[in-house]
Amino acid sequence: MKSSINANLSDIELAKRLKELKGITTSDKDFNKLLKQLIPEEKIDTIHRIIRGLSQEDEFALLCKMMECCSSITPLEQTPLLNSDEKTPDFQVTFHPASFFSDMPPYEDFPYKCMVEVKSTDKLRFKTSRADINRRKAYADRFNLPLLYAVRFLIAEHMAFWVIVTAKQLLDKNTLTFEDFVPSLNSIIFDNYTVMLNPSYTIVRKYSKSQEGIGGIHQEFGSLQTIDICDGKGKTYSLEDNDALLFSMLFAIYETYGTYVEIYKNESTVYSHFSMPQFKTIADIVFGISNIFTNDQGEKIYDPTRAIANMDSKSGASPLLHRSTLESMFKRINQNCSNFFFYGMLGDEIQHRKKIDSLFPTVIEDEGNT
Repeated sequence: MKSSINANLSDIELAKRLKELKGITTSDKDFNKLLKQLIPEEKIDTIHRIIRGLSQEDEFALLCKMMECCSSITPLEQTPLLNSDEKTPDFQVTFHPASFFSDMPPYEDFPYKCMVEVKSTDKLRFKTSRADINRRKAYADRFNLPLLYAVRFLIAEHMAFWVIVTAKQLLDKNTLTFEDFVPSLNSIIFDNYTVMLNPSYTIVRKYSKSQEGIGGIHQEFGSLQTIDICDGKGKTYSLEDNDALLFSMLFAIYETYGTYVEIYKNESTVYSHFSMPQFKTIADIVFGISNIFTNDQGEKIYDPTRAIANMDSKSGASPLLHRSTLESMFKRINQNCSNFFFYGMLGDEIQHRKKIDSLFPTVIEDEGNT
């Protein structure tokens, strides 16, 4: 027997309320059971589709947290209470631009305060009306804050593919495509950059079916025991504990070639090389590793809506991977294995300068006057 639901609610308002219920369930299976009790069967696919889009707001907020790029991100209630020509953006955010290349941390006294509207698209092109942009910009202007648009291209489901632009830029273009990713503000907002792995090194992983390991489990070979990086000249660097486990997850992110396996009784040794070049960003790696783990039902453990809902739990908060953990590992490995990780800028220096100019025009003006 279904519960009585207000039939006058729009699908979007219904989906907003049901998304909050998703946060209190432990799996998609449980959430689907709940939906079947609350709404007509013919509405379920529509509600799932809307929730998928709405969940990108949680995805963006959680990625900001894991990328350690802001000191505050506050959701704004968007249900219209007054009939006006303004529309409320999704978040009010204080970003702190940093630079991994320059070893510049996110200074607290150098904030970028703004509002952010999150959008998503299943297509290769995103387009919105100028009227909608102007209505959201009018709200941000009321508080004397700039407005950014963060657009998630869902077709790149295994990547953190966010095109981030100012409202003015979107008004000028009125449309965004895949090609806008590199020149967008993604690299500034997230301090995002590309990470490539050196194919000349041999990675040696040892597994056992009879011994407990360091946390990684291979369906065929058993528990991960050790990981060594060999340069082919007799030098070997052995990864320890957390570094070994974290590094092992890169095999789910990057493609390999020339993999060779030696098996003796319950022990297996796997030799691999990472392929090059592969376009992955630090945000892609954070996002990709977060999505590796599954529960007993085969569902991803990482779910942004549930992670945010239980963030203040004292015993069951979702574990989150932060970029600084990855970057610390990168540095330790490069200190011992020369140029194992190669880093690249998203765009060229001129584009980078234009991005900074679009966020901090007064900084550029001040420098020009000195």
